[in-house]
Amino acid sequence: MIDLNEDKTSEVLVFENLPGTCGTAGCPFDIYKKEKGKWVNVFNTLTGENIGISNTYTNNYIDLFLSKLSTVVRYTWAGKTYQPGEVMATWNGTTFIAPS
Repeated sequence: MIDLNEDKTSEVLVFENLPGTCGTAGCPFDIYKKEKGKWVNVFNTLTGENIGISNTYTNNYIDLFLSKLSTVVRYTWAGKTYQPGEVMATWNGTTFIAPS
């Protein structure tokens, strides 16, 4: 649980690394936000095991870094959900390389 938008209510980040749920594109990753007393899914995607929380914000929500196949992608809040943005790094088999 983490407060992604500093509204004093934590959102729930769920990474589902369970037997049969992961594939070559990664594992399910969901974010739930409490709205009117109920947990509502506001984001879902497939991602690798590396999930990062940024120190930057977009539209008052913390930016996220998610591993997608051989890249790390910055996700930013687009009003109702997170959207993929710029590629922050690419894995070359040995190390991550930042785009030039």
